[in-house]
Amino acid sequence: MENKKSFDYENTPDRNSEMSAKAQNIIVKVLQIILGFIMAIFHM
Repeated sequence: MENKKSFDYENTPDRNSEMSAKAQNIIVKVLQIILGFIMAIFHM
């Protein structure tokens, strides 16, 4: 059990680093679009 946990902890950052970076970029873009709509609504 302990070996499996440490093995998973060592492997997940390497495997998920690219995916998490892409996900963060997508999330940032979505948030910027949402903020843009909110600002447009408030200015109208």
